[in-house]
Amino acid sequence: MKVLILGGTGLLGTMFCDHMSKLGIVALPIGRSTKNSFTIGQKVNKALFEEIDVVIYLSWMFDTTKKNYIDENFNSLKEVLEICKFKNIKLFFASTVFASESAASKYNTAKGCCEKLVLEYNQKIIKFGAVFDEIYQDRGFYGKILLFYKKFKFLPRILPNKKIFYKTNTDDISNFLKQFLTSKNNIYRCYQSPPEKMVDIFNFRKKILTIPIPWFVLYIILKSFEILKFNIGFRSDSILSIWGKSGVNEKIS
Repeated sequence: MKVLILGGTGLLGTMFCDHMSKLGIVALPIGRSTKNSFTIGQKVNKALFEEIDVVIYLSWMFDTTKKNYIDENFNSLKEVLEICKFKNIKLFFASTVFASESAASKYNTAKGCCEKLVLEYNQKIIKFGAVFDEIYQDRGFYGKILLFYKKFKFLPRILPNKKIFYKTNTDDISNFLKQFLTSKNNIYRCYQSPPEKMVDIFNFRKKILTIPIPWFVLYIILKSFEILKFNIGFRSDSILSIWGKSGVNEKIS
């Protein structure tokens, strides 16, 4: 079996490739920087899909400040779905716990729109939580948060300090891959339950310094940086995706 991983050079792609090799699955990771590239918003190279059995769609354009953010993500996915439909290829779309067409954040709204599209094409959805694992702790969004702590020796305790983080680690990826082709589910939940507080994701073995800050204050600070064109590695929409009205009140089944 040969699996094409679009977005395969990022954290999730690396985790997928590592576990697929252990299971004897041939993985072809493709990203923006690979020789045969795939980039959201650009024409899809149909040659990528030759002799492919399964597509894992991890690709995403994260810059929510872009005017056509939702449309570019939606249209690139639709083009890939059309190719998979024509070639009879199974596709698994990477989504998130709080994806919803009515979400407060652009990120979750776009993911929600894409989920609906995927189901219309009779394909599958993988819902991920907060992706963090000690093996890959220097990578991904939560890796950036850990690097912030290592540099400044504190973490913001974003208020309300609720247990709303559903952690995804390497074991969850492994368990998913062991059964993803045999399960008949349309939606796979690749995260742990019950949820945790943000600081608990990192498994700190000692008490750490946290500074309380209301989520909307942090949102305004990050939004101001974006208006001033300062890229500090964190986006205001990321705050909305967790602490926005639709995110905090979302019920997870």
